[in-house]
Parts: sequence; C-alpha cells; structure tokens
Amino acid sequence: MGEFVLRPWFLWKSSIFRRLQQVRPMDLIPAIVPQVVRGVRWRVFKRTVPTGMNAMVPFASPLLSSFSQHGEDLWLDLVLGGKNIGFYIDVGANHPRFKSNTRRFYLRGWSGINIEPTRQGHLLFERERPRDVNLHAAIAKGEGDTTLYTLSNDTTRSTLDRDTAYEMAKRYGLDVKVCKIRTMPLTKVFQEYASDRTVDFMSVDAEGYDFEVLSTNDWSLYRPTFLLVEMNRKKDAVMQLLQRHDYALLINNQVNGLLVDALSDSPLVRRFHAKSEIGTNVSQPGRTGSETPALYPTRQKG
Repeated sequence: MGEFVLRPWFLWKSSIFRRLQQVRPMDLIPAIVPQVVRGVRWRVFKRTVPTGMNAMVPFASPLLSSFSQHGEDLWLDLVLGGKNIGFYIDVGANHPRFKSNTRRFYLRGWSGINIEPTRQGHLLFERERPRDVNLHAAIAKGEGDTTLYTLSNDTTRSTLDRDTAYEMAKRYGLDVKVCKIRTMPLTKVFQEYASDRTVDFMSVDAEGYDFEVLSTNDWSLYRPTFLLVEMNRKKDAVMQLLQRHDYALLINNQVNGLLVDALSDSPLVRRFHAKSEIGTNVSQPGRTGSETPALYPTRQKG
C-alpha cells in the first residue's frame, strides 16, 4: 500500500496551472457547437443568394459591398482600378444609400454632384452627403421650370417624361403625382460646379428621359471618363448619340450600360489603343454583328 504524501498547497496550485495551460479553448466547447454556428451562418447567407429563376436576373451579392441596383458600382470600381479619390456626377441620384451608384465611392472618400428632382431625395442627400454638392433640380434643355411626374411615394420612378410616367403607373398600379421642378442643362452643371474638375464618371438614370438629359451637354468641352446610363428605354437613340461623341460601350446588362470616353487618357483606353481594339465590332456567340455592342469612336485623338 502506497504512502500518501501531503503536498504543500502551492505545489497543487502549480500542478493544476500546468494542466490548464495544456487545455485548448476548443476542448472546452462541445463538438456540436461549431456545426450549429456554421448552419446558422449558412441560413443567414442563403437569404442573400437568389435561387431558381431568380438567379437568372442581374445580381450582386451584399458580400461585395455593392449599393447599385445590379452591381454597376463594381463595374466602375473595376475600370477605375480601385481609385481612392475621385469625382462623380449622379443625375437622378434618388437616394444616398438605396440603389446608389456613388455610395461605394463616397464611403471611400470621393465627392461629387448629386442631382435629384424629388424633395425627399434631395433632403436625404443634404443630410448624408455633406462633402457633395446636392442640387434639387432636373436636367432639361433650358433653365426654368417644368413638370415632374412621380408615382405615389416611389421616388425611384420620378421622370420628366409624361408617357413613361403613365406607362409605369399602369404597370405597377400606382398613382401619378405632378409638381413643378427647377431645370438646368448639363452644360450649366459642369460650368458652375465642375469646370476645374476631372469627372471620373457620370451616372444618368432619368426614367425614359436619358436621351434628353445627355443631349443637354456640350461634349466638346465636358467629357466624363466613364458614363453609366440607363439602357432599357430609348437605348438606340442613347447609343447613337454617345457613339457620335466618341464614347465606347464596355458593358451592357440590358438595364444599364457602361461607356468609356474613347479619346481620354484613361489607362483602360490606352490598353485598347495598344491592342487596336477600339473601332472593332467584336462578335459574341449567338449574335450577329449588328446586334453586338461595339466600340465605335468616330475619330482618333490627334
């Protein structure tokens, strides 16, 4: 029979301490806990992922920190090379956070001009975008007042185009509201607020009035490097106008199109010139040349 040895208390404490040092934190957690955590994370993540037929529509995961309707701000970030500081113009800005093509850049430190015709949208920009110039106005050919059509309280569908307003009202079962709004041409915006700035990109979303908006600019003087333009209404007229002014289509998701100034000194354009791709109609599988968006500058930089 072994002899029991009474150890001093500090030796017991030392032994317990050594054993505790050998225990890993994960040894104290039941094996089921990590599985439960992974299951909860997947259920939360799965809610953000479209499935079935919904996966066929334009989509960008929230994990990418995109605030645009269909990830268009990710396009811009790609072609701009992740630029840290820059300047933008947003025509039909609508909301500083919801479906915003500029929020991603503002959070990074950019600034710019937001043009929003609805009162509630403009007030939100005034409150949340102190670095920006926020204009309560609409873009049109002349300076003065015109009629703005909004659908109930849905500010995303405000427009100066009467036919478009009533078409959308019928489609969504909403009422049309009418009010007066101050107007100015794009040329005036550039002259007063961006005459000494390089505009890295301009976003235009005017709900069927995009061609008229773009027609108010003097393209010989004011040329944003990139344009993000709504393409689902009057897209043929919009494309003809911009190609005539030497803008080349880069991406089109049937809702919005991204174009580049083919005469700019953008690194992207320099790469195009180096490969002699500008001016070439690149065919895509299943499409004829006439259907394929192409790069159509009409003159080269002298």
